Amino acid sequence: HDHTFMADASTYLCLIFLVAHLKPMVSQRSISSTMRINSIGIPRWPQRRMPVCATARTTQIIPATVRMASNVTQVVNWAYRGKGGSTPWTGEAHLLEGVRIKEKAMVELLRNQDPDRSLVLVAVEDGRILGSIHAEKREDNRAEFGLFAVDPSLQSRGLGGMLLDAAEAHARDSWEVDEGVMYLLEMREDLYRWYEKRGYRRTGVKVPFPEDQIGAIGIPLVELRFDELINPAL
Repeated sequence: HDHTFMADASTYLCLIFLVAHLKPMVSQRSISSTMRINSIGIPRWPQRRMPVCATARTTQIIPATVRMASNVTQVVNWAYRGKGGSTPWTGEAHLLEGVRIKEKAMVELLRNQDPDRSLVLVAVEDGRILGSIHAEKREDNRAEFGLFAVDPSLQSRGLGGMLLDAAEAHARDSWEVDEGVMYLLEMREDLYRWYEKRGYRRTGVKVPFPEDQIGAIGIPLVELRFDELINPAL
């Protein structure tokens, strides 16, 4: 009873349908002779139209619009400050109080997007906004990434990687930049390890918390500085 599998009715019916569809494919031949290997080494079944499960979901990475401002603001603040009393591993509530961004500021950012220099991307699934990232082309021909957030209840699904992939690809292909820049609170070693796996390294540059942004992006509870991170090969 400790390992009881539970699913809603639609998922259960979908599984039955899939099993019924696959069964004839292996009735007379062994699995090894029925399956083939695709171009990246993953076994697949012979070409045959598979049924589309009603519960399947597709995540899209798309440019954000002003109409999304309220929902994007909510997701960003959840990721940076916590959701429902819980603190995500990306959270900073123990270091800052107040919101990460106000809706008015988000509206202004989205309204002033320019494909040649500024773009906010969001992960969307079934009309729901799951995460965001802002890419901005700087005067030094680097791309700076910020407002990088994923709904805490959906973290560890690879959404952050998808968002960063899309933002880096846009910067590389549309803006023709080779280097990516981020600023990370210097005490966040757990987050740094994630960025390190993505090719980002500390430059040694320390940036003080901007005094003119106190209240707008949070109120520091301790003295804060940011580490500059660079990815030299997007």
